[in-house]
Amino acid sequence: MKAYFYIKDIFQETVINNTDQYLCKINSVKVGGVEKLTANYFSETTNNFEVPINTWEFSDCTDNGTSIDVCGLSGVSDSWNPFFSNLNASFDNVVNTKNRGGFLQSNSTNLYGIEGMGFGFDKIAVPINDLPSGGSSGASGSGAFFVDFDKTQNFEFIIRVQKQTSLAVAINDTRHLYTYNATTGTFSYTYQDVLPAVPGTPINATPFAFLSGGNAGWINTGIGSTGTLGNNPIVTQSICLVPTTPQQPTSIVTEALDECCYKSPVLASLTDPSEWQNDINSFLFKRNFSSETITLTLQKNGVTDLPIINNDYGIYY
Repeated sequence: MKAYFYIKDIFQETVINNTDQYLCKINSVKVGGVEKLTANYFSETTNNFEVPINTWEFSDCTDNGTSIDVCGLSGVSDSWNPFFSNLNASFDNVVNTKNRGGFLQSNSTNLYGIEGMGFGFDKIAVPINDLPSGGSSGASGSGAFFVDFDKTQNFEFIIRVQKQTSLAVAINDTRHLYTYNATTGTFSYTYQDVLPAVPGTPINATPFAFLSGGNAGWINTGIGSTGTLGNNPIVTQSICLVPTTPQQPTSIVTEALDECCYKSPVLASLTDPSEWQNDINSFLFKRNFSSETITLTLQKNGVTDLPIINNDYGIYY
């Protein structure tokens, strides 16, 4: 699944900064809790501080919907690749000698552990979730990059941005942490200056990560959850798999999930919209055979049956 991300505030800083030097690197990538970056990645990538406006090749680009088709260094800069000079790699969708596409392979052909994950720049401006209740007013930002990740596994990656003066005096060392929880479908993005002896408090910037890249809002993983709850009701999740008849004398299948019936109680208020007064449950039923049918009903106070066949009472998949 492709999602778009921002390194908070760095694009805006570097596009107008002509003297301070930056080092922007991928520091960690974990899938299912396992580090994916290889020893070759750490030994072959460089750690050069650079003046971004001179090295990162900001460009004024246009996008035809699937790839960047025109890039030039004149006009207002809106695209970049802050990784490529330190990454020692080749990228696809190279336009006018500017590396704008996803990561292909290392120049040494040794595996870096991020093959297939993208780290590319095929969109120019991406809508930002700038509304407190979720979604976007239509505002967008420049300098986004994308990552392809497996939505069925927990995902975490860390970008480290170090900044110093032209005299090599450290200014800050910012840790950008992006996480995705595959069980709950929730996203998180925080950034934190870890340079001081007592690091600053992580700042929540979730509205700037895991964006769809097209219409405003976060990507849809199928769970129906958003990056933060905001003003949405409390969300819980239930999964029920209707099992086949056990073939062994012993089974871990309980009668509560055997054929019928499975109940998922929720509490709701007609007068108070507060999150803690209203539940939302997600559930999944699996048929044994394609010819089988499943009837889902919503009961009010255990008596009134409302058939669940569309989006009238929730999101119907």
